[in-house]
Amino acid sequence: MKKRIAVAALCFVLTALLLCSCTRTAPVTVNSQKIDAGVYAYFTDRAKAENADKSAAEQTEIAKQKLCRYVAINTEFANRGLSLDPGDKNTVAETVDSYWHTFGNYFEGVGVTRQDIYKIELNKAYEKALMLSYYSKDGDKPVSDETLKQYFSDNFVAFRAVTGFLTTVDDDNNAVSMTDAQKQPIINSFNSVAADINEHGAALLTASSDLQDVSVTEDIVVVSKNNAYPEGFYDKIREIETGKAAAFVIGDYIFCAERYEILSDEYSLFSKYRTDCLSALKGEEFSGVVDNWTKAFNVD
Repeated sequence: MKKRIAVAALCFVLTALLLCSCTRTAPVTVNSQKIDAGVYAYFTDRAKAENADKSAAEQTEIAKQKLCRYVAINTEFANRGLSLDPGDKNTVAETVDSYWHTFGNYFEGVGVTRQDIYKIELNKAYEKALMLSYYSKDGDKPVSDETLKQYFSDNFVAFRAVTGFLTTVDDDNNAVSMTDAQKQPIINSFNSVAADINEHGAALLTASSDLQDVSVTEDIVVVSKNNAYPEGFYDKIREIETGKAAAFVIGDYIFCAERYEILSDEYSLFSKYRTDCLSALKGEEFSGVVDNWTKAFNVD
């Protein structure tokens, strides 16, 4: 009997501890709403990290603004009766897994839990869902697919590419640019790949199979002018005729890229990148919309 009482008591204590840990609240509220301590800690940490040159008072004010925006998005999402589809929820979960694997130890050190990170990423997904709703056919400011497709075609490119490097190592094992004489055989090889694609209809993977020390994009890549490739890459792709390939050099990189018709039904690229396209077209405007919603919220 005593053993049962002891076990029951232990369970009660553990439950109480779990409830306490799950209901930690911040020293502030937003429009009288309680805020999770970890969420508050996250925004405080981000405000400091992103504004290291500002004073402590300014950093605190920025953290409060971020917190108000967070609550505004959650509130608007709930008020509009929106929900995330299973795909969006899976994306959030995968993002949290990756983020926590990389930064988990750091965030635990500043009082942020994995669940707090989940709430932050969920908030980002809510903001995206709000944008899609706001500009949907029945939304506040509808944007037609025709408008989006035109923007997609004018401001994005679709391609696959093989990338090589025009560098070598010197006597001290430092990476250095090749001489023109060293570059020329590689340039000739890349030009041959482009010719094989254009003249014989070869597939990029097949045509480039003999190239050494290169990377190849197996799937079609879609980018806008703002991308991770070297400056000028986007313009080079736009110069290529759709359905054709070309080799070109940018700095110490050499590429052979094959351009695809971005609106082709065969690849369904518009459907896949529709949200990215809408973000590029209306993202800045929608950020202002969220700012207006945020004005209704204050840290108490």
